[in-house]
Amino acid sequence: MNSPGQLLATFGARHGSDKGFHRYLEVYASYLDARRESVRQVLEIGVKAGASLKMWRDYFPLAQIHGLDIDPACNRNYGERISVVTGSQDAPASFADMP
Repeated sequence: MNSPGQLLATFGARHGSDKGFHRYLEVYASYLDARRESVRQVLEIGVKAGASLKMWRDYFPLAQIHGLDIDPACNRNYGERISVVTGSQDAPASFADMP
């Protein structure tokens, strides 16, 4: 049996997410492992290079992954089931632009 967080840590390492370095993945997995198959929408605020978007896509096999970032350069194609909107977390209109 996999230890808690092992799958999420594997996906994080595969895509180069910094969340493993900061040890967030262990905490996230403790809440999310049992819900992997039921999650349908994920929002990542702060996209940077998109590594965490890809990690979430692989971890949640049935979810649409949404990203929000103030940097327009982050609004690009990260692959299937991932969309990114340029905007700020403190601007409600940014969320209205999400699919």
